[in-house]
Amino acid sequence: LDLAGADFPSSWPPPHAGTLTVDATASRLVLPVLEEPATVEPSAFAPGEPKEKVRLAVVGAGNRGSANLKGVEAENIVALCDVDPAHAVKARAQFPSAQFFTDYRKMFDAVANKVDAVVVSTPDHTHAHASLIAMGLGKHLYCEKPLAHSVEEVRLMRQAAKDRKLVTQMGTQIHAGDNYR
Repeated sequence: LDLAGADFPSSWPPPHAGTLTVDATASRLVLPVLEEPATVEPSAFAPGEPKEKVRLAVVGAGNRGSANLKGVEAENIVALCDVDPAHAVKARAQFPSAQFFTDYRKMFDAVANKVDAVVVSTPDHTHAHASLIAMGLGKHLYCEKPLAHSVEEVRLMRQAAKDRKLVTQMGTQIHAGDNYR
């Protein structure tokens, strides 16, 4: 999976189904189109204890990512990814069974079928890149703010979530608590 120099598509969804590829002539990222959109059963939101832990991949394990990881530490952390292994030392020690990657594209290739959702806590200008791939693979998403770097990226993310009926949340740190409601 080589996305070097890739650009996001100007239209959504891509005109053909398939796997994650890069159109070499246009240098565009082409996200997979799922045969059946993901569905979320209403019981997933029923009160009480969950029946299973959510299987998560976490992109960005240092700085803000470490705080987001703390928020989901009770779930099943399947994969951790950070471009700087030094930023992930603490997370890797806490979740020794999680596979570790320095490239989220390789992570998605390896664990896409093993996770239910993805947490994206990368530097601001890269949120949409990992998030669009995750949603293109039908994964629910928690993405740190800002959601994206441009209005076009936000529109692509919104459409991907809508088309696949995904549960998404943008991180607002303390601004989602009762103190701001």
